[in-house]
Amino acid sequence: MFRRMLLAVLLTLFLAALPAAAAEPVKIQINGARLATDVDPVIIEGRTLVPVRAIAEGFGAEVGWNGASRQVTVNKGGNAVILTIDNTNYTKNGQALKMDVPAQIVSDRTMVPVRVVSESLDAQVDWNGETRTVIIAKQEEDNGSTPEQVLEKSLTATAALDGARFKGNIEANTGVGDPVAISLEGAAKAGATRMKMSGNPPEGSVAMEMWTDGKMFLVNDGSGWVENEAFSFVLLDDVHDMIGDQYPAAIMKRIKEMGGIISFTASSAESYGVRATIDADKLLEETPPEESGFPDLKRKLVCDLTIRKADFVIQKIEINGEYIVEDVKTGYTGKIDLYDFNQVDSVPKP
Repeated sequence: MFRRMLLAVLLTLFLAALPAAAAEPVKIQINGARLATDVDPVIIEGRTLVPVRAIAEGFGAEVGWNGASRQVTVNKGGNAVILTIDNTNYTKNGQALKMDVPAQIVSDRTMVPVRVVSESLDAQVDWNGETRTVIIAKQEEDNGSTPEQVLEKSLTATAALDGARFKGNIEANTGVGDPVAISLEGAAKAGATRMKMSGNPPEGSVAMEMWTDGKMFLVNDGSGWVENEAFSFVLLDDVHDMIGDQYPAAIMKRIKEMGGIISFTASSAESYGVRATIDADKLLEETPPEESGFPDLKRKLVCDLTIRKADFVIQKIEINGEYIVEDVKTGYTGKIDLYDFNQVDSVPKP
């Protein structure tokens, strides 16, 4: 079934790029899920400031920066908030307003008052002094459905497809040398997936083809097809072991267990935009950093889905994340387009 390829893509993306946690003096929750930040929230003059990109990711909002005017803009659902660094004046949809503490630069991050931004985006904000947690509640709907409901429907609809093709790319950049770029293209049907990959990793160019049915993984690097145990970590039986038989409810449950925040992004008349922002604090309870082999590793992942409104089929998957090891930061982005739904004849074993 087509759901096997979808499971592989989504679960591999979610589980491969989860952020490591550090003890935070102040925590942020959105709809009950913890918001991951690469810099700890800070309290200044009784107000909590949080990295603007983190709060935007949690809300499914877009962030803009004007270096000349030192202004940051947060846009979401028709609301536009403009804040100026070191200035207590700000605007919401053109209306001039004032806040107690201005946006400011802390540890090379643009920090904004979490209450001002959240309430400007029509969310409710509360404070739990005992746990030092900012609690944000935001209820949103599109065509009568919440983002969680749309995501669950899309997983069901896309998994039920008889097959599809996909094409995309992934790019990673450490800021040193050329970015690493990998392109991929393939098809899935009846539980089998076949994919071509090419790119320029540090060890040299690569071109290979892969095939899996969830029980074996075959690879052809140009010298012929062989079974490759090195790719066992993406075998779908392992994914199945993680989530069990109940699909898509099990994926939704797993996302929530990993601290996932589900929100709407920009939608259109034809499609929903849904974002999953993943926090690994829950995962780290299962696998402590010292057992992962990378005790200093910090990671995060944001996954955006474009979902067709007519039938809830996923049309595009976009990822944006980063990981930091020994102060070396690598940012990565990726995009996968899905198309030719129910038009794949077969994906035979090589």
